[in-house]
Amino acid sequence: MVGQRDAYLLENDLRKEAISHRLAFYLEEILRRDQVLSLEKFSVDCEYNSGAGYQRKYLQIKWPKGSQSQLRKRDQHVRPDIIVHQRGRDHEHVNLLVIEVKKSSTISQTAEKFAVLKCEAYRRSSLQYLFAGYVCFITGQALKPPADPWRDLKKFF
Repeated sequence: MVGQRDAYLLENDLRKEAISHRLAFYLEEILRRDQVLSLEKFSVDCEYNSGAGYQRKYLQIKWPKGSQSQLRKRDQHVRPDIIVHQRGRDHEHVNLLVIEVKKSSTISQTAEKFAVLKCEAYRRSSLQYLFAGYVCFITGQALKPPADPWRDLKKFF
């Protein structure tokens, strides 16, 4: 999937949206091949806003006791990175899967914890996602092989 054909995106630490799009593309290919999407007219979308007048959804995200100060109010207004769903109004369709995507080059431990809590909140919310997942892609310098450990030692020989 992402990483083989799209290594350039990861190696050059391109925007999360570009990486998310490729993951959604491959996910859609798999779900079409396995005939999951055709069963109930499901679609795979990125950064889906459900049409005119859309406002980001508000999720009630519960931080562990004592860490509430780390969560800003605006962080609870969300738009999922990737979803598998039936397109339409909230009460008329099924939300099958939501995927939260992050990059290793830009994520902190707090942000990673928040991403997981956000996935849990998507399932508990009025959006009622049946499944939720979190993916963190290794990008940029983290993909580069480590430097030759003997390089500095060779200078002495």
